[in-house]
Amino acid sequence: MIKFSKKNQNSIQFLLSLLLIVICSTVSDAQFSVARRWNEILLLSIRNDRARPPVHARNLFHVSAAMYDAWAAYDPSVSTWLLGKNRNGVNIPFVGVPSPADIEEARKEAISYAAYQVIIHRFANSPGSTFILASAEALMNELGYNPDYTAADYKD
Repeated sequence: MIKFSKKNQNSIQFLLSLLLIVICSTVSDAQFSVARRWNEILLLSIRNDRARPPVHARNLFHVSAAMYDAWAAYDPSVSTWLLGKNRNGVNIPFVGVPSPADIEEARKEAISYAAYQVIIHRFANSPGSTFILASAEALMNELGYNPDYTAADYKD
């Protein structure tokens, strides 16, 4: 039996998990929506963090709300949850987005940036942050989006 140090065990676990994500993501691209794929990254993040049920319940809600607003922003007949609203004394100004040529692609991109930003913010100090952030960045790259893009202007 081969014995590995704790550091090597963590590295091996990280590499195997990353390999599993890459293998599964090629299959899931055709099968699952972008929101489903980000939910999988969120659940992976929760599994690699401390056990904190109330915090993770909020994480699940906030990522879902961010993805919903990113989707709803492209339909003026649908009400957003946070964008353009005042929630608990916090006002989030929003006057809409320009109508893109491909609404579904614009929604996919907006959902991805919304979920990615919440996840990297919420799990930056997690014990599994290296793996979590690498997984989120890998999905952004696979989808063709720049993980370093941080503009907050909805018109960009």
